[in-house]
Amino acid sequence: MFAKKVQNYLSHKIKEHDLSNKILSQKLNISTSLVSEFTKARKPYPSIFILTKIAHLFDDTVDEILGRNKGKKKI
Repeated sequence: MFAKKVQNYLSHKIKEHDLSNKILSQKLNISTSLVSEFTKARKPYPSIFILTKIAHLFDDTVDEILGRNKGKKKI
């Protein structure tokens, strides 16, 4: 479930910012093959450390990357 949301998020951001997997991997300080695995949803999902780096890079939150709605009510 989360892998597909991360895949959609990264694919959108890569297109929006005109990035390649190589440039994104350099900005995140991870391997290009790891970025590729996330953009193809081959890995279940990135570690919380990598999710945090992605969120910081794009000025978003981990919740936004995982597709959680901002407007959802709390219990």
